[in-house]
Amino acid sequence: MEDHLWRLLEQAQGKLIAVQADFATAKHRYNELKESSESRVCHWEWSSSLPRYEMDPLYFLNDTARRGRVTRKQPASIKHKHQYGFDSSGRLVVGRDHSEFPGQFYEEFFAYGPSEITSFLYQYGANKEPINCRRLALADGIPISYHSRATYGAQSHVYVLEAGLIRYFCSLHAPDNREPFGGSGELALRGAEDIELWRHLPNGGRELAFSGSRTCYNTLVGIAVAGANNSFKPKPLRGSA
Repeated sequence: MEDHLWRLLEQAQGKLIAVQADFATAKHRYNELKESSESRVCHWEWSSSLPRYEMDPLYFLNDTARRGRVTRKQPASIKHKHQYGFDSSGRLVVGRDHSEFPGQFYEEFFAYGPSEITSFLYQYGANKEPINCRRLALADGIPISYHSRATYGAQSHVYVLEAGLIRYFCSLHAPDNREPFGGSGELALRGAEDIELWRHLPNGGRELAFSGSRTCYNTLVGIAVAGANNSFKPKPLRGSA
């Protein structure tokens, strides 16, 4: 399986090249993406100082990552709070991470294709420098690869599905001016919401990297890729744009 995973990762590099090309144009596309995305927003949602939605399917299995909670209304202080805009279909199209400076926030814009989701993330400053471009490829709504090009490097991830869930993964990180590194692993379910994440070792063994009751979400397409079927269903909430 490990050899198969690395072959899949090699075959998927064409998708990373496409993401890199999009990142190269991100600076010039800011106004176009902002206008297009914000014009589709039908309602806004606020969350705590932690992010609530993430394109990387395995992001919330990171021990340092916690998922933000929805607030009933716009917080009195929006410093370091997250704001999300959804279209009429309930899809996330705009993400804002408010900085400590009034009126300045990181902005992420999402575009949806038949079998992929692409996002562009920008700095909070007036120059709106691009931070990254990311793309999630889907097969029947289930993630099969994830690629990111950022200011200082790139990432590629591929997934092998089993019974409609992610079962195996392989990842490669390629920082600029540094040696690339990566690895593979697998997910195992111990119960309805109990998850184990195992990383493959060079000697053919494996080590436990995460174990717990946290559900592994792909929070953009609204499915649980491991654990119970905790579908994401946004509710219209009042909030300023």
